[in-house]
Amino acid sequence: MKNKYDIDELLARHFANEQLSDDQKLELETWIKENSKEFQSLSKLIQGMSDTPADIHFDAVRAWDKVESQLAEHAERTSFRRRMLYIGSVAASLILLFSLGFYYFYEPEVDAQRYVNAGDTEQLIVLPDSSEVTLSPKASLTFIADASDKCRKVEMQGRAFFSVKKNGTRFQVTTHCLTVEVLGTSFLVDVASSNATPGVFVATGKVRVTALGEETMLVANEKAELMQGKVYKGEIKNPQRLFDTYRHWVQFDNVPVTDITDEVYQQTGVRIELSDGLGKNKVTTRIDMLDIDGLAAELSLLCGCKCDTVIVGKHYRLYE
Repeated sequence: MKNKYDIDELLARHFANEQLSDDQKLELETWIKENSKEFQSLSKLIQGMSDTPADIHFDAVRAWDKVESQLAEHAERTSFRRRMLYIGSVAASLILLFSLGFYYFYEPEVDAQRYVNAGDTEQLIVLPDSSEVTLSPKASLTFIADASDKCRKVEMQGRAFFSVKKNGTRFQVTTHCLTVEVLGTSFLVDVASSNATPGVFVATGKVRVTALGEETMLVANEKAELMQGKVYKGEIKNPQRLFDTYRHWVQFDNVPVTDITDEVYQQTGVRIELSDGLGKNKVTTRIDMLDIDGLAAELSLLCGCKCDTVIVGKHYRLYE
């Protein structure tokens, strides 16, 4: 191409479905090969014209008539007019389509990961945010990290146990019949087709369940089940048995107690407060993140101190 006006003219005629000579076709094809991304973006915008009303019209001829009288040389006038007609038409189309197609270029980046358990046993997976999920056989989920929404989103089918890593952003699980939202906790979602009673069962922390137009808040050892078109909230009768399969053991070897309490808070949102001096104690232990009461009691035993329950399942205090 000799200059930019030439390619603008050829592009305008191409998208207007006007006839091009062999030489012009060759020039256009050469430019497209060298600028494929730019051409694809322009084609995407022009394609959208077919789905939009034709009410907005750029009268390039009328606009030219206002300029024509100010030009001196007829030959230059004719050449420039023809060029401006094409450029004006393309410019008007681009302005209109830019406003309609803004989404194509400024859509937030979304990183999606897909997981499927095609086996016959439970499968443990670690999500990109370090949250852990135990997928039952035939269960599947898609993890979406949407930075613009500051939310971690999971779309799932089947049965899965979640141990959510607390990082300050929301964690939302969506199924065909209910939605669960948390910050950091552990819970079981069962919407498997073989289960006639879909439900959410909380092991630690607190969650909000939305189903059938209702919102229900659940804490540790509580459940919400969908039966006969209604949401029923209740207490889990035997949580140890229900969650036994999903026990999450963590090993600590000769580390300060503060490291353990920090890890517990990060993984479960449960606070274990230490009185002055206790944090320097170093211990070796293997703890179950689902048994916070037992964990606090074990730490008090290892440190030779006392343990008070400030809020069951949420806040404990160790002191001498």
